[in-house]
This record gives sequence, C-alpha cells and structure tokens, in this order.
Amino acid sequence: ISIENNTVLTSKNQQIEDLQKRIDTLALKIDAGKDEAFNLHELNTTLQTQIDEMKQKSVTNSI
Repeated sequence: ISIENNTVLTSKNQQIEDLQKRIDTLALKIDAGKDEAFNLHELNTTLQTQIDEMKQKSVTNSI
C-alpha cells in the first residue's frame, strides 16, 4: 500500500508542478500583454497629439 500511495503522491506532485509552470507562463503572458497595452496607449496618445497639431496647422494655414 505504501508503494502505491507513494506512486500516487509522486504523480500528484508532478501534476502540481506542471500546473504551476503553466500558471507562471500565463502570468508572464499577462504581464507582457499589460506592457503591450501600455505601449499601445502611449503610442496612441502620441499619434493623437500629432494629428491635433496637424489639424491646428491646417486651420492656421487656411486662414
């Protein structure tokens, strides 16, 4: 019985380790996604500012 229990325990421990690796990988992907979202937001803000400046120049030049 002890050997069978040990085998089951070893198998469960391996499953836990595998799940922990998957969790760690997902956490890294989430962090990378957050960074990408932040960078895209910054880029969008920069582009919006440039568009606003171009519109202002266009209005100024047409007057």
